[in-house]
Amino acid sequence: MHINERSLGLRYAPQLARQKNFAVKQNYSPLTLYNFFRLYSNTRHERWRLINPLSYMIDCISRFCKLRVVKDENGKILAGYTYKFRKNRLDEKSMFIDALARNKSQKNNSKTKNLMPQIYDDIKKMALKYKAEEITLFVKANDRKVRKNYEKLGFKIDETCDIERAYVMRTRVKNFLETAYFKARKLKSSLGIDHLITLGHIKN
Repeated sequence: MHINERSLGLRYAPQLARQKNFAVKQNYSPLTLYNFFRLYSNTRHERWRLINPLSYMIDCISRFCKLRVVKDENGKILAGYTYKFRKNRLDEKSMFIDALARNKSQKNNSKTKNLMPQIYDDIKKMALKYKAEEITLFVKANDRKVRKNYEKLGFKIDETCDIERAYVMRTRVKNFLETAYFKARKLKSSLGIDHLITLGHIKN
């Protein structure tokens, strides 16, 4: 289904500037990887915010995970994710999202929130580039908000996986981001606004 401003019934100020596009790039710097995990640890409100990032960085390198990240003009990390490809139970190539984080500081929160559709698009682009059939990630069982967000992007809980205090969520690559919710969110992001005034309901 094609979605645009008219089909969604949107009203917005025509003078609003559209969201600036930042490049999502592969990064191989251990320092950038460490800074990414510092951001990741901070957003999760972890207790050991100096030790944990170092542990995550070493673990990430040892498991051959890769980092894709977005930086601002000053080199500060705005958002990013680590990933690796592996085989699933059907012997298909699966893209595993190891960690995903965005800068939620007061200065950058609005900017990076609108940046996330670009990050999700990049995940799908990488999955398609390397011919993965599935995308997989973990969500803490008590983090209902994050779980619901991923469900709106096309993920479903794998009920066959029993992990203590966590869910395994999967989606077929072809189904990822093919929801009305994501298309509306991407439109909002491209307009660079936090809220849309709708005249009707959007259904997935």
